[in-house]
Amino acid sequence: MEKYIIIRAKAFQSLDKFQKSINDQAAKGYKAISICGPSGTHVLMEKISHS
Repeated sequence: MEKYIIIRAKAFQSLDKFQKSINDQAAKGYKAISICGPSGTHVLMEKISHS
């Protein structure tokens, strides 16, 4: 798995689907560390290590 991932909202993607993709990555151990864009259209997520 990658240490960082960027999730981008697609042009006509619903907000619910965008939030679901963020929540799916959070369930895999990532946390949002940066959100940018007019409505959070780019989310930088970092893998949390539990060592």
